[in-house]
Amino acid sequence: MSPEKQNSENARDSNAPSSSVFAFCRTVLIAVLAAYLIFTFLKTNPRFQEMLRKWSDAQTGAVGGVLSVSGETMGTYWNVKVSNPSRKWNETRLAETAQDVFDRFDGLMSTYRADSEISLFNRNGSSDWFPVSAETARVAALAQKTAAETEGALDVTVAPLVNFWRFGPDKEPLAAFPSDEEIDAVRAKVGYTKLEVRLDPPALKKSVPDLSVDLSAVAKGAAVDAAADRLAEELEKSTISGFMIDVGGEVRCGGIKGLAAPGAPEQGVQPWTLGIELPVDAAPGDAQAGAAPRLARVVRVQSGAIATSGGARNAFVIGGKRFSHIIDPATGKPSELADGAPRVGSVSVFLPSCAEADAYATALCVLGPDRGLDLANRLGIPVLFQMKNADGTFTERTSGAFGNIDSEPVAAD
Repeated sequence: MSPEKQNSENARDSNAPSSSVFAFCRTVLIAVLAAYLIFTFLKTNPRFQEMLRKWSDAQTGAVGGVLSVSGETMGTYWNVKVSNPSRKWNETRLAETAQDVFDRFDGLMSTYRADSEISLFNRNGSSDWFPVSAETARVAALAQKTAAETEGALDVTVAPLVNFWRFGPDKEPLAAFPSDEEIDAVRAKVGYTKLEVRLDPPALKKSVPDLSVDLSAVAKGAAVDAAADRLAEELEKSTISGFMIDVGGEVRCGGIKGLAAPGAPEQGVQPWTLGIELPVDAAPGDAQAGAAPRLARVVRVQSGAIATSGGARNAFVIGGKRFSHIIDPATGKPSELADGAPRVGSVSVFLPSCAEADAYATALCVLGPDRGLDLANRLGIPVLFQMKNADGTFTERTSGAFGNIDSEPVAAD
């Protein structure tokens, strides 16, 4: 081969790699540009978007609708609903998830169970710190905070008085109204300042040996919050779009009940709709005992809690006079119906936390509408008092913040 021809071949060989790289880059550029144009077209194509949504639903298992389960806990009912659940949720799994949460709180705080944590503390006569679960300590700490804010209107050490008036485990009715001396003897065992709470490590401490605690004014709301926290995790994962939890009338909602329609976000979004009942008396001998529940108001909630307290469903009659299970720690006596004067039928509190709403509802019920609404207005809490008049009619009284609640009264029949 001549030198000239050899140099020409070498030149072609040296240019070959650069030509291949150029061709590869050109191919990649064309492919990227084509993919971009196809993606842009599909992104604006409604038919493709609908197909993509259906494929996504098939992968995640979205089934739509509202899944509802119910059961019993803490001496009352519970009901849980989730909206637009994925296929990972069915009635069995949802019921087991909810029941596990509620059973734990019942096992920790029930005064009806001898083996509960709070029953063990009540039987303990020592003034040393008594180790408890984090849940029990947090519920007791919230109760103590509310007690301080309400001048002791909420007092979880009121258990001896609750039992004395036969609203505890002993349901045998009193034959006659007790004397002031008998009441004062029980009151000596009561006082929220005699209870200390420690969060880390969680423990309770009593300053008198026979002090006992009843957390039922907060426990149901706290159990609702615990279940809500569990379902809120599923909201984050998009396996549900909303939830509603109800334990004995203490309710918390999250997310939405209905999904937005494709292409119209403002349509199809439905908050949870709840009803607040009129506090129709159910005490023996009352003319309205056993009457079907009637709604006083309809409330729409997307995120938040409602707790209602009152004596309509748990009361007794002595000497023709009706007495509520709401005990005033200051007097040691139940709420009474003064002749010719309205009394508190129920108090509904609206807050983000169901445990807090539960605690305040009980305290405000004890304080009554005047002192109760004064406190609610100072704290900025939305509150609805339903007052029952001597003639059986009802009158509403509300705090200023209640005006921010999406609700409307239900017309009388």
